[in-house]
Amino acid sequence: GAHSSAHGFRMTALEPTGAPPVAVQNGAAVPTVGSLASVPARRLEGTDRPTVWSEFAALGVKTGAVNLGQGFPDWAPPQFVVDEAHRALTDGFHQYTRPAGHPNLVEVLAARYSRHLGRPLDAMSEVATTVGASQALYLT
Repeated sequence: GAHSSAHGFRMTALEPTGAPPVAVQNGAAVPTVGSLASVPARRLEGTDRPTVWSEFAALGVKTGAVNLGQGFPDWAPPQFVVDEAHRALTDGFHQYTRPAGHPNLVEVLAARYSRHLGRPLDAMSEVATTVGASQALYLT
Protein backbone atom coordinates (compact mmCIF):
# COMPACT_ATOMS: atom_id res chain seq x y z
CA GLY A 1 0.00 0.00 0.00
CA ALA A 2 0.95 3.65 -0.33
CA HIS A 3 1.10 6.43 2.22
CA SER A 4 1.76 10.18 1.94
CA SER A 5 4.40 12.13 3.83
CA ALA A 6 4.24 15.67 5.17
CA HIS A 7 6.32 16.78 2.14
CA GLY A 8 3.78 15.70 -0.48
CA PHE A 9 5.50 12.46 -1.46
CA ARG A 10 3.57 9.23 -1.82
CA MET A 11 5.64 6.18 -0.89
CA THR A 12 4.82 2.70 -2.12
CA ALA A 13 5.55 -0.30 0.02
CA LEU A 14 8.40 -2.67 -0.79
CA GLU A 15 7.23 -4.88 -3.60
CA PRO A 16 7.37 -8.66 -3.22
CA THR A 17 9.92 -8.68 -6.07
CA GLY A 18 12.42 -6.90 -3.82
CA ALA A 19 12.16 -3.65 -5.77
CA PRO A 20 13.03 -0.58 -3.68
CA PRO A 21 10.34 1.87 -2.54
CA VAL A 22 9.39 4.58 -5.04
CA ALA A 23 8.35 8.12 -4.13
CA VAL A 24 5.93 9.95 -6.39
CA GLN A 25 5.86 13.76 -6.49
CA ASN A 26 3.72 15.70 -8.94
CA GLY A 27 2.92 12.46 -10.72
CA ALA A 28 6.56 11.54 -11.37
CA ALA A 29 8.70 8.84 -9.76
CA VAL A 30 11.52 10.24 -7.60
CA PRO A 31 14.55 8.09 -6.62
CA THR A 32 14.71 7.20 -2.95
CA VAL A 33 17.50 6.55 -0.48
CA GLY A 34 16.27 4.29 2.27
CA SER A 35 12.89 5.70 3.16
CA LEU A 36 13.73 9.30 2.14
CA ALA A 37 13.04 10.72 -1.31
CA SER A 38 16.08 12.04 -3.17
CA VAL A 39 15.17 15.37 -4.75
CA PRO A 40 17.82 17.48 -6.55
CA ALA A 41 18.51 20.97 -5.19
CA ARG A 42 16.93 23.80 -7.17
CA ARG A 43 20.37 25.17 -8.07
CA LEU A 44 20.84 22.06 -10.21
CA GLU A 45 17.78 22.73 -12.37
CA GLY A 46 18.78 22.70 -16.02
CA THR A 47 22.09 20.90 -15.50
CA ASP A 48 20.67 17.89 -17.32
CA ARG A 49 20.64 19.89 -20.57
CA PRO A 50 23.59 20.12 -22.98
CA THR A 51 26.35 22.56 -22.11
CA VAL A 52 28.21 24.86 -24.44
CA TRP A 53 31.10 22.37 -24.28
CA SER A 54 29.02 19.38 -25.31
CA GLU A 55 27.50 21.46 -28.13
CA PHE A 56 30.96 22.55 -29.33
CA ALA A 57 32.27 18.98 -29.16
CA ALA A 58 29.34 17.64 -31.18
CA LEU A 59 29.73 20.42 -33.75
CA GLY A 60 33.47 19.74 -33.98
CA VAL A 61 32.86 16.05 -34.65
CA LYS A 62 30.17 16.88 -37.21
CA THR A 63 32.31 19.40 -39.12
CA GLY A 64 35.77 17.92 -38.55
CA ALA A 65 36.89 21.07 -36.69
CA VAL A 66 39.61 21.11 -34.05
CA ASN A 67 38.15 21.95 -30.64
CA LEU A 68 40.53 24.28 -28.81
CA GLY A 69 37.95 25.21 -26.19
CA GLN A 70 38.50 22.58 -23.54
CA GLY A 71 42.24 22.29 -23.25
CA PHE A 72 42.97 18.68 -24.19
CA PRO A 73 46.60 18.92 -25.31
CA ASP A 74 48.01 15.94 -27.17
CA TRP A 75 51.62 16.58 -26.16
CA ALA A 76 53.64 16.16 -23.00
CA PRO A 77 54.44 19.26 -20.94
CA PRO A 78 58.02 20.57 -21.04
CA GLN A 79 60.36 18.82 -18.63
CA PHE A 80 60.79 21.94 -16.44
CA VAL A 81 57.01 21.89 -15.81
CA VAL A 82 57.13 18.21 -14.83
CA ASP A 83 60.14 18.87 -12.57
CA GLU A 84 58.45 21.83 -10.82
CA ALA A 85 55.20 19.90 -10.37
CA HIS A 86 57.15 17.02 -8.83
CA ARG A 87 59.02 19.42 -6.53
CA ALA A 88 55.77 21.12 -5.45
CA LEU A 89 54.15 17.77 -4.65
CA THR A 90 57.22 16.62 -2.74
CA ASP A 91 57.21 19.91 -0.78
CA GLY A 92 53.62 19.29 0.33
CA PHE A 93 51.62 21.40 -2.14
CA HIS A 94 48.91 18.84 -2.84
CA GLN A 95 45.78 20.14 -1.14
CA TYR A 96 42.90 22.16 -2.54
CA THR A 97 43.19 25.90 -2.14
CA ARG A 98 40.52 28.59 -2.00
CA PRO A 99 38.33 28.66 -5.14
CA ALA A 100 39.60 32.09 -6.22
CA GLY A 101 43.26 31.05 -6.19
CA HIS A 102 46.16 30.26 -3.91
CA PRO A 103 46.85 33.15 -1.50
CA ASN A 104 50.52 33.45 -2.50
CA LEU A 105 49.59 33.69 -6.18
CA VAL A 106 46.84 36.29 -5.77
CA GLU A 107 49.14 38.36 -3.49
CA VAL A 108 51.78 38.50 -6.24
CA LEU A 109 49.16 39.34 -8.85
CA ALA A 110 47.63 42.04 -6.64
CA ALA A 111 51.05 43.67 -6.17
CA ARG A 112 51.77 43.54 -9.90
CA TYR A 113 48.40 44.90 -11.00
CA SER A 114 48.33 47.51 -8.23
CA ARG A 115 51.42 49.05 -9.86
CA HIS A 116 49.94 48.65 -13.34
CA LEU A 117 46.58 50.20 -12.41
CA GLY A 118 48.06 52.87 -10.13
CA ARG A 119 45.88 51.90 -7.17
CA PRO A 120 46.05 49.26 -4.45
CA LEU A 121 44.23 45.99 -5.06
CA ASP A 122 43.09 43.72 -2.25
CA ALA A 123 44.32 40.25 -3.16
CA MET A 124 41.55 38.39 -1.34
CA SER A 125 38.60 40.41 -2.63
CA GLU A 126 39.69 41.88 -5.98
CA VAL A 127 41.91 39.20 -7.54
CA ALA A 128 40.82 35.74 -8.63
CA THR A 129 42.59 33.02 -10.56
CA THR A 130 40.67 30.13 -12.06
CA VAL A 131 41.30 27.03 -14.11
CA GLY A 132 39.01 28.35 -16.84
CA ALA A 133 36.18 30.59 -17.90
CA SER A 134 33.44 28.33 -16.51
CA GLN A 135 34.94 28.45 -13.01
CA ALA A 136 35.31 32.23 -13.30
CA LEU A 137 31.64 32.54 -14.18
CA TYR A 138 30.64 30.40 -11.18
CA LEU A 139 32.73 32.64 -8.88
CA THR A 140 30.97 35.81 -10.01
